[in-house]
Amino acid sequence: MKFKKAAVILLSLLLIFTAGCKKRNVVENKTVDDLEGKITVWTTKESSSYIKNSINNYKKLHEKVNIEITEMNEEDIESKLGAESEGKVNLPDVICVEDENAQALLKKFSAFFENTSDDIKKDNYLKYKIDNLTYQNNLYGIPLNSKPAVMVYRTDILETAKINPEYIKTWEDFIEAGKILINSGRQIAALPLEDEKTYRIYLNELGGSYFDKEGKVSVNSQKCIRALEILKRMYSSQVLQNVKNNEEAIGLLKQGKTAAAVVSSEEVKNVLEKSPELNGKLRLMKLPAFEEGGNQSVSLDGSNLIIIGSTKNKKTVIDFTKYTAENKENISMLMKETGMFPAYTYNYDEKWFNEKDVFFQEQKPYFLYSNIAKDINDFNYNESFNKIADSIKDTYSAVVIKGQDIKITLDDLQKRIENVK
Repeated sequence: MKFKKAAVILLSLLLIFTAGCKKRNVVENKTVDDLEGKITVWTTKESSSYIKNSINNYKKLHEKVNIEITEMNEEDIESKLGAESEGKVNLPDVICVEDENAQALLKKFSAFFENTSDDIKKDNYLKYKIDNLTYQNNLYGIPLNSKPAVMVYRTDILETAKINPEYIKTWEDFIEAGKILINSGRQIAALPLEDEKTYRIYLNELGGSYFDKEGKVSVNSQKCIRALEILKRMYSSQVLQNVKNNEEAIGLLKQGKTAAAVVSSEEVKNVLEKSPELNGKLRLMKLPAFEEGGNQSVSLDGSNLIIIGSTKNKKTVIDFTKYTAENKENISMLMKETGMFPAYTYNYDEKWFNEKDVFFQEQKPYFLYSNIAKDINDFNYNESFNKIADSIKDTYSAVVIKGQDIKITLDDLQKRIENVK
C-alpha cells in the first residue's frame, strides 16, 4: 500500500516536472521578431494596390516596421533616381517598376541596385520574368506579378449566332467566326488597334520582339510581318471594332455590342465581376494561336520589386520584398482582393488555384492563368524599348488602319531606327 502511494506521488512529481519543462520550452522557442525600422517604397499607380495590401498584411506580423509608399509614374521614378543617386540621399529602399521599363533602369542604375541573385530561388519564378530582371548575368530585384492575357467572350451572343467557341483554335478561325457575327449586326471583338501594346500581344505570341538576341533593332522580321498581317486582315474584314483603350473594349462587351475582348486577370476581377448583369454569360479561353497547336500564351506586362543597394535596413527590406512576392497567405489575399496573378510559381499547385467561379460558369480562372503564364515567351524589352515605342505605334497604325504595305513600311521603319543615334 505504502509502495503504491509512493509510486503515485513520484509519478505526479514527474508529470509536474515534465509540464514545467514543456512550458519553459514554449517560452524559450517563441519566435523573436527582430525586424524593425522604416522602409520607403516608390511604386507606379498600376501596382500600388498590391503594395498597399501587402504592407497591411506585413505590419500585422511585424509591428515595429514602418512602411511608407509613394505613387509616381515611371518617368518620375527614373528622373528622381537620377537626381538622388549621386549623393545617395532621399533614395527609397524599394522601387516597383513595370516589365517594359526594367531593362532601361538596370542599364542606367544597376550600380545602385541590390544584386538579389542569392536571395531567391530563381526556378520558383516565371522564367521570362527572371530573364527580364537579369543584367550582365546578375539578378536585380524580385518579380512580383504577371499579366497573362485571356479572351473573355459572351456565351449568349455566340450561342445565338450558333458559333461554338471550342472550334476557335486559330486567328483564322476567329476571323471566320467574326464574319458570321457581322450578319447579326455585331463584331466579334474590340481592340485598341492604334495602341502599340496590341501589336505587342501578337508579336509576343509568336515569340518575336523589336530586338534580336544581340540587342540589335529587328522591327522588319518575319514575325513582325506576320503579326501585322493578321491584324490588318482582321481590321480590313471588319470583324473588329477599333477602340481607344481596353476600358472601351470591355464597355462594348458589357453592352453586348461585341462578343469578346482580350483582358488580364485584374480586369476580370475588378471590372467584369463587378457587373452582375453578366453573371453566367461569360467564359474565358486562351487566345487563338497563329496555327493550330501553336503558342497561345501572352503577357500584358507585369511589375517587379527592385531594392536600392544603399538601404540602411537591408535585412528588413529583403524580408518585406520576399514576403510580398512569395508568402502564400499574402499572395492568396492579393489575388482575391486585386486580381493580381503572382510571378512566384511555387504556389501554383495550391487549392485556391483550382477554385471554380460561378460567375464564369464554373470555370477555374486562376488554373487557366497559371497554364498560360508558364508558356509565356520572353520579350526582349532592351534598354532602348521606350525610345522606339512611339515610332512603332505610328507605323503599326499606318499599316493596320490606313492600309499601307507591310513590308515596305516596316523596312522603312527599320532604316529610320537604325539611323537614330
